[in-house]
Order: sequence, then C-alpha cells, then structure tokens
Amino acid sequence: MPAPRLWPLLALAAVTLAAAGCSPDGPKLTPVTGTVRVNGKPAAAALVFLHRKGKTDLTEPTAYATAGEDGTFKVLWQPGQEGAVPGDYAVTVVWPDMTKAPDGSGGRPDLLRGTYDKVAASTLTATVTAAPTALAPFELKLSAATAAKPAAKDPNNK
Repeated sequence: MPAPRLWPLLALAAVTLAAAGCSPDGPKLTPVTGTVRVNGKPAAAALVFLHRKGKTDLTEPTAYATAGEDGTFKVLWQPGQEGAVPGDYAVTVVWPDMTKAPDGSGGRPDLLRGTYDKVAASTLTATVTAAPTALAPFELKLSAATAAKPAAKDPNNK
C-alpha cells in the first residue's frame, strides 16, 4: 500500500490519464501509407501533415510523414509511433527545397510556395479506418507561374 502522502499524487495521475482519454500506452493507431506527387513526379522529402477533424484535445499530436525518393510515405503519430487515430483528416503538404541550406530556424523554402500548407484552406482530405489504410495518392499541381515565383521570405528571418 502506498504511503499516505503518495495518494494525492496517484489520484492526480489517474485523473490526468482519464481526462486525456487514453491509456498509458496511448491511443489505438492504425498503419497509414500514401504517395505524394507534384505534376506527376514523386515529391521526395515532402512533409505531409494529417490534421484530425473535430479534434478537441489541443495536446493531441498532428500525424505526419516524410516522403521517400519515390514519393511514398508512412504516417507517424509521434517519433517511433507509426500510424494515426481512425477518423477524417484535413491534409497539408510542404515540400522543402533540399538544395537550399536551412535558414536560422532550420527551415527551407517551400517548393509548393505555400499552396498546400494551410489547414483552413486545404482541399486535401484523408480518411483513416480501423484497418491498415492506404491513402489515395495526393496528386498536387504546381503551375509554371507559381514555380517561377520566388519563395516568400519569412518576416522573422530577414
């Protein structure tokens, strides 16, 4: 039996876990894979983010993936945790220009020029089921005019 002064700490831990709505092992995750292409070509190193619709817990991670050379990706919930919680998602994509050196904050210019990086404006969606999910390919379009436009400069990184 725990010492009497440990009871408040144990009670707080139990309430915190109950409020978080998950077990100490975390939420039930489903494996998720996909492909991202730009103008029909693999978007190597593109960052894909799945933003769960209806999310109320602000501490819940945003599922993410990094595309390989062939444009395929496996979604991570957090580092070392593959998959995502079943549900509907808005999807955003940033394609860092790996030929450029990172800026002061570690970022690189977005080859998509911010076209697919805003959750509120995203037309990309995904549904993760309880079974392993292979998402439909994300076929992104980048016009020649957008591609030729210089990347927007970060106002905090002059």
